[in-house]
Amino acid sequence: MGGEEMIASIIAGVLIITAIVLAYIGKSSRKLTEVHKSFDLLERQEEFEKELLEILFEHPIYRTVIVEFNSYYVQYLVTEIKQGREFYCEIMSETYLRELNFSIDNIDLPYSETLGFSKNQDFVETVNFNKIYHPKKEGNQEEILSDLYFIMENVYKVSKSTLVLLKYF
Repeated sequence: MGGEEMIASIIAGVLIITAIVLAYIGKSSRKLTEVHKSFDLLERQEEFEKELLEILFEHPIYRTVIVEFNSYYVQYLVTEIKQGREFYCEIMSETYLRELNFSIDNIDLPYSETLGFSKNQDFVETVNFNKIYHPKKEGNQEEILSDLYFIMENVYKVSKSTLVLLKYF
C-alpha cells in the first residue's frame, strides 16, 4: 500500500469511528419522553393495573410514575439499590391536606400505620405520608394496587369511577 492509500485508509477509519461515537452520543443524550395515558377504571381497570405494574416492576428506564385523579396523586419514585429496585411512594403532602381543610400536624390517619405509611419529610421540603415498597417481597404487586385503591377511596374520597391519568417519565 502506497502513502496516499494509507492516508486515505486512516482518514476513512477516523471518519467511521467519529460517526459511531457521534451516533452513540446522540442516542445516549436523547431525553426520555414523558408518557400520559388516561384510564376509565370502570371500563379499563385491568389494563391500567397491568400498565402500572409493568412500568414499576419491569421497565428499566422510567424513574417516576404518577397516578393522578381529580386534583390528587399517588407518586412512585423508582430507585435502584444493591438488592434490586425499590419504590418510594408518596400519597399526600401538607399542600394537599390543606386543600382538604386538614393540617398534617393534627390529623390522625389510623390507616397510614396499618398500610405501612409514615409521616416524615425525608425526601421533600414539606411533610408527607410515604412508604417504601420492595419489589422482591412476595405479594407486593397486589399490595401496591390495594393500597392505591384504598388511598383513592378513603384518603381522597374519590371513587373508582373517576378518570385516572397515568404519567411516567
